[in-house]
Formats: sequence, structure tokens, C-alpha cells
Amino acid sequence: SEWERRNYAWRRWTARAIDFYFGFAFVFALYFVLGILFGITGIGLDFWDWIAQPQNVWADYVMTTFFAYFSSVIVYVLFGTTLGKKMCGLLVADEVGNRLSGLAYLIRECRVIFYGEWLCIPLLTLFGLNRQFKKVIESGRASYDNNWSKQNFYSRPTRGRKVIDTFFIVMVVILGAVMRGLLER
Repeated sequence: SEWERRNYAWRRWTARAIDFYFGFAFVFALYFVLGILFGITGIGLDFWDWIAQPQNVWADYVMTTFFAYFSSVIVYVLFGTTLGKKMCGLLVADEVGNRLSGLAYLIRECRVIFYGEWLCIPLLTLFGLNRQFKKVIESGRASYDNNWSKQNFYSRPTRGRKVIDTFFIVMVVILGAVMRGLLER
């Protein structure tokens, strides 16, 4: 039914948004740790000073976006899913239920950047996400899910295990509170 397709599209969009913001939290933590290490050791301070200059804002933006998406691949390889997909009950798999390899997920994330989020350029990303949202409602698939790497992969709903899912979400909230407390010091 159309209601189920819309619900599924919202779940996919929400999972993507959670993964997107989790990726930027990962990058923020990475930059925070690197900033401390650079300050202590002095190694890499020239690069840090270069990237902080206003004329290099696009280089910083590209690096940040790359690291944010790469963090999603790392999480997928380590846990077999991402935080957003776990929270929204989605699984990226083929028709049989096989999950993607790390390389295949990296290729899928690159396709998401190009086809789904239009290179993560502000405002254009909103148009790309809106286009993908409508495609999912119409066909049940986003354009970056189309036939590639000689296999069809789907982002599809899962039932999940409620106790483990709840524990995982609570741990993420606790970790976020701890990180916030550390950053306020």
C-alpha cells in the first residue's frame, strides 16, 4: 500500500539522517583528538594551520564529508549495520539476505554521495534527498540501490531483537552524554 511505502521511505530517510549526523560526530571527535595530539606533539601543525585558513574552507568541507561517510563504512564493516539502520530496523542486503562486503558498502556510499545527496553540496543535498524519497515511494528503491556490482541490493525492513536494539540505543545516548560532558570542560 502507499502508506507502507511512505513509512518505509521515512524510515530510510531517518536512517540516512542519523548516519549522516553520526558521521559528523565521528569527524568532530577525530578532529578533537587530532587537535590535542597536534598540540602535544607539534607534528602536523602546519597542515592544521593550513586547513583552518578561510581560503581552504572547501578542502576542509571535502575532507570532513569524506571522513563522515568513511566512518559509516567502518561502522558497517565492524557491526554489519550502521546506527541509523539499526535504530530504524533496516538492513542492506541482496534478495537472499546476504549483507554487503566492506568494499561493496563503500561503493554504495559513493553512489549515495553522487546520486542520493548530490555531492553533499548544501541545499542541493535537500533536492537529492527529496528526489530519492519520491523514488522510494514510487518504486521501493532509491536510484543508488539499482543494479550494480552484478547484484541487486535492497535496504529493507528487519524485525530486529528489541532487547539488544534498546540496549544499543541506550548506550549511544549515554556515550553522547559523556562526550558532551567532556567537551564542556
